[in-house]
Amino acid sequence: LLQDFGANRNNDRLTRLFEKSVELDGTKISDISFSRSGTLYAVTYGTYNYLYSYTSFPKLLATHSSSLTSVVYFNSTVYVGSVDENNNGSLLQYVTDLETVRTFSDADSKIVTMTAFDDLLFLGMENGDIYTFNGTEFDKIADFDEPVQCLVSDNNLLFMVLKNDATVYTYNGTLFFDASI
Repeated sequence: LLQDFGANRNNDRLTRLFEKSVELDGTKISDISFSRSGTLYAVTYGTYNYLYSYTSFPKLLATHSSSLTSVVYFNSTVYVGSVDENNNGSLLQYVTDLETVRTFSDADSKIVTMTAFDDLLFLGMENGDIYTFNGTEFDKIADFDEPVQCLVSDNNLLFMVLKNDATVYTYNGTLFFDASI
């Protein structure tokens, strides 16, 4: 039995309201992102490390040897975070295939979350670092003692949450400050 937030129910497997787009054993979706035109991008990890685009149907865009951790659509380009067996993160871009933009060598530099804000791409790392990327250059703007769990923007402000922390931080263009409610 499936039910959405509008209380629509369906237990008939032939006419399901919710349908899995892709079913791959041992593979999970790690992140999704929308482009301004409404295309959904999804990355997977596990048995298969794939980048998909979804409009009406899923389309496999690229495969990668490392686990894919995050995805974001920024400046008309799809960017993907990946992590290697040493927990070092890389930022990849998709043009016709996944190409490495930068590999981070700091310990636990896995890219956990990414978001676009104020004409910059923000990258949140498992080691607590936050980088910005303008399409050409990277700048480390913050480092926290806990892993960055989430970066999200409403196009007016940028918000950040650390793992194991109940505080919501807001970015003012220079630093992150406590904005808890």
